[in-house]
Amino acid sequence: MPASLLPCVNCHGGDGRGKVEAGVTPPDIQWDTLTKPYPIARPGGRTSEPYTERTLIRAIAMGLDSSGNLLDRAMPRYRLSQRDASDLVAYLKILGSGLEPGVTASTIDVGVILPPPRAMGGTGAAIERALAAYFEELNDSGGIYNRRIAVRFADPSAPDGLARLRGDQVFAVAASFVAGVEDEVARLSTESGVPIVGAFTLDPRPDPGNRIFYADAGLPGQAESLAAFAARRRRDGRLVVVHSSAPVSQRAVESALRTARVSGWTAETMRMDSAGDAQSLATLGAADAVMFLSLDGSPVDFLRRVATASPRAALLVPGPLTSKEIFQLPASLTGRVFVAFSTLPSDRTTRAMNDYERMAATHGLPREGFTEQIAALSWARVLTEALQRAGHRLTREKLIAAIESLREFSTGLAPPITCTPSRRIGVTGAHVVTLDLKSAAGVPESVWIDPK
Repeated sequence: MPASLLPCVNCHGGDGRGKVEAGVTPPDIQWDTLTKPYPIARPGGRTSEPYTERTLIRAIAMGLDSSGNLLDRAMPRYRLSQRDASDLVAYLKILGSGLEPGVTASTIDVGVILPPPRAMGGTGAAIERALAAYFEELNDSGGIYNRRIAVRFADPSAPDGLARLRGDQVFAVAASFVAGVEDEVARLSTESGVPIVGAFTLDPRPDPGNRIFYADAGLPGQAESLAAFAARRRRDGRLVVVHSSAPVSQRAVESALRTARVSGWTAETMRMDSAGDAQSLATLGAADAVMFLSLDGSPVDFLRRVATASPRAALLVPGPLTSKEIFQLPASLTGRVFVAFSTLPSDRTTRAMNDYERMAATHGLPREGFTEQIAALSWARVLTEALQRAGHRLTREKLIAAIESLREFSTGLAPPITCTPSRRIGVTGAHVVTLDLKSAAGVPESVWIDPK
């Protein structure tokens, strides 16, 4: 059979050492093991002589071991050209003999993409100090199997930008703010093979072709949660989604419409630039729920207009599109305004926050960018857990497999994180908060909605 039907890596593993597959334990096929200068005892009592290039090719093509015995029937017989056979032997001679890029006997190089100063002011510097403190303390406690984490921080707006995080320079990239550079980061992961462990953006784009694990579902995910929340409040109704032309707004619209319609609601869209005319206000006034997904304009001004046009519609807004100004809405709208957040302070455990406060005091961390610091630290903890699960013989494949094994993993700083081979978003749901505009309190009532 061709190797495309049953790749060697499925049974022998990325390092060639073999892993149990369907009750069969494949042998170690690293060259040093295959060519040991003495006979090897096999299960069942028989022995086999050291392999040569010729007998190894015979084993792969004909299913006979180095002594001419039939191999286990679980071992396929592969069709090989002479050139392919020579290439395969050359590869097996170096398999497992070297360390992964970004890994030495004493260090693991990890990259971090910071938000550019022009976008978030001093927040990037605050994140850098928090992560530097975290990894310094991790290294002081022994690191990861006695390897220290060496962190490289990158500003994507700088001249060298992401070039410092090429696949031959870092083992992985973690806890990174990739808004505005999603395409560049996707290329970095795809072309260099670098895992991105915790990417923060309003516009996540999960793709099996790259190795990016997103922190949360972004704007499309929050729109989906808000639509599911509206459907939970009442069995059927009419949803109007107001949007802008930005691609991420369009993707969020698609998520909201799909969820609403599957739930039995009718749903329609409206562009933000037309939401002020009389006909549009009449349409909004007849809605049971109005969702604001525009990256243009103020949600506060818009919601005021909608509240005037409709005395009953639920007003739905993703958290990233709001600010403290939302509490300037009339108190009469209390109980009608619902905001989605991927995380709330209630997700943070006392123990984790005590650890942060101690670290902040020890290292003089600023209060600026506190929320972003906490978010970055949560995925630094995910990276630490995955590195520990991957073991001392560290490879990117093992790291990815470790991340994909996380089920409801608690960092103590964010909602539990789950990843699988088909799920590259750590947190898929959102808290939907009912605003109390009378007392300007944000979280008197909230519910967790996960449409997945």
